[in-house]
Amino acid sequence: MLTQVLLTLTQALQMVALAPCLLVIIYLLVLARHRSLIIVPTLYFLCLMCGLLYYLLPAFLDYPNGSLLNAILVYGDAFVPALSYLLIFQFLLNKNPPIIYWSILAVPAIAASPFVYAAVFIEELCLTVDVCFSSRQALHLHNVVHSAFIFMLLTVILARLTKGQDLNKIGVSHKYWLI
Repeated sequence: MLTQVLLTLTQALQMVALAPCLLVIIYLLVLARHRSLIIVPTLYFLCLMCGLLYYLLPAFLDYPNGSLLNAILVYGDAFVPALSYLLIFQFLLNKNPPIIYWSILAVPAIAASPFVYAAVFIEELCLTVDVCFSSRQALHLHNVVHSAFIFMLLTVILARLTKGQDLNKIGVSHKYWLI
């Protein structure tokens, strides 16, 4: 029953964050003028919602900890840094990023799988008999390293693209189209 739901402060903030994500997705699908430009932002906000729902759903639903739903939500959340990369390029280029930039989605698709599996289905990982740690900690460490590499790649590519150009003049006309 909903009268028995008790949310932590973190879960309440995640619930509040779901509303703007959902509103942006609805806006993009219904009112966006350029249909080709809604792919990346819609995927980004869907993956962002996966991360929020992963921690929020246990307060409302009673399902086993190692369920397929948990795996899907954690796996979707792993794509947020890669989709941020694509979204930044979409803002700067005023069009969908070239196909070569979409290859960044292979990084979370391949690298996140073992960490997602461990975080959802295995409680603890042991390096030796005495050295054990939570599998969720390994997932968080993977997310930090994964995000750092993606954003380092972003800065390198931006430095090469904007060499000799004023970065403030790039994409000024469509910089705030999502807002």
